[in-house]
Amino acid sequence: MQIVKNLLLLTFVVLMTACASPSSEYRSKDIQIDSIKIETRDVISYVVGDAKNTSSETLHLVELHFHLFDSQDKKLGEAVEYKDEMGPNSTWSFRAACMFTNVARADLVEVIVR
Repeated sequence: MQIVKNLLLLTFVVLMTACASPSSEYRSKDIQIDSIKIETRDVISYVVGDAKNTSSETLHLVELHFHLFDSQDKKLGEAVEYKDEMGPNSTWSFRAACMFTNVARADLVEVIVR
């Protein structure tokens, strides 16, 4: 009985680890980002631009990760934007909200497809 419990526990841990980490199909090469800009509306700043799926496949759970900087090039923090699904050769006009009002620049640091 203890062996069965241990096997079930091990299976659970393996499955949870697989679900929590990016898949081996990390496909940043399939996403092309154009014209990253900072826009401010009212008191909220946004990282805006276009992301294109350059592949012939539908991509699921796309994440764009940005580092945010002020006018002195001091890193302020990060912004992340998500898209549930991107069809083949489609373009997504993303808009990632920033938690800072003094954002001058954003650098794309990671694209993850799960």
